[in-house]
Amino acid sequence: MHKFNVLMYHELIKEKDLNKDEGSQINVKQNYQDKLPRGLFVYLKEFKKQMNYLYQAGYKTLKLQDIIDFYYQKKSYSPLESRCLSKNELKSMKDVFEYANHSAGLHKRNNNLTDLEKVGKKEFIDDTRKCEKYIDSKNVYAFPFGKYTENTIENLKELNYKLAFTTTPGANNINTYPLELKRNAVLLNYQLKDFKKILTNQIKQ
Repeated sequence: MHKFNVLMYHELIKEKDLNKDEGSQINVKQNYQDKLPRGLFVYLKEFKKQMNYLYQAGYKTLKLQDIIDFYYQKKSYSPLESRCLSKNELKSMKDVFEYANHSAGLHKRNNNLTDLEKVGKKEFIDDTRKCEKYIDSKNVYAFPFGKYTENTIENLKELNYKLAFTTTPGANNINTYPLELKRNAVLLNYQLKDFKKILTNQIKQ
């Protein structure tokens, strides 16, 4: 049975630049501030080791369209197509990275409840359409903080979204609901041995 892992990198940083005492301050345009937990950072040197391992081990990088075809067209993954990944400014990296919907202004939380979970249908649809102006993959969604409701799923279905990513760890297969795909966080201080465990589903997050 074909299966695949989704990796979540939230912040890449040089070790010398990480605040040793607390998480990083987040400032966004919607007058929202938050502290990013230290665990969500990944040291740049470890990221490079991880990407090199994927390349050397022969792992295939999937495009979002590959995953859509897997669930909706029952197409298998071609072993002949692969791309190496890196990180830089969004506009200059569009030939490498695919950008999907992560909300325009709903990536906020208060007492562990996100704005996505609180808004009504119209507000959600308006926000989703606003974000779609800036992305290429307009039928793929990644839930802010990995949180959502049944109404969120229904709204995405109505908007004809094909894939949505949670932050539930594990591998995905043909039996995984495409609007609740699993995604594995690669966390601070993960060494290569830990990274390998993610790919074989031997690490608990």
